Amino acid sequence: MTIIELLVVLTVVSTMSLMAASRFGALTERSALRSARQQVEAAIATARAAAIQKGTSSVFYVSGNRIGVNTSITGAGGVTQTLGPIDLYSTLGVQIQVVWGADSVLTFNPRGFASPRLTGMGMYRLVKGTRTDSTCVSIIGMIIGQGCVQ
Repeated sequence: MTIIELLVVLTVVSTMSLMAASRFGALTERSALRSARQQVEAAIATARAAAIQKGTSSVFYVSGNRIGVNTSITGAGGVTQTLGPIDLYSTLGVQIQVVWGADSVLTFNPRGFASPRLTGMGMYRLVKGTRTDSTCVSIIGMIIGQGCVQ
């Protein structure tokens, strides 16, 4: 082989590597957003299930980029930490934003409904780099999930 052929092969390989690296970055962003959305939906479902199971109120909360669930202790007047706090930014590099009719605190009553009832559909937007994803919650507190990106 000549030095010219070797340089041509090296140029082609480096160009292909650059193309693959940009696609890999997009793949990791999508994966992190999907994981964060699933964690938010699981936390909301956990809050609702804890309220129904324990027959008391339970709260899903967003504090900065942290999410978590607290449940009231029946009769004792205290609160127990059911889930979290989970820092979405430190674990996945994802920021969470509370938009539309959502609130940073979503309370579920013992029947599993949002209490007080939300004024409209709430949305929790997840952002990583230039990509966004979201989870919506209906006025009664049911998870609507993916497909409500604005």
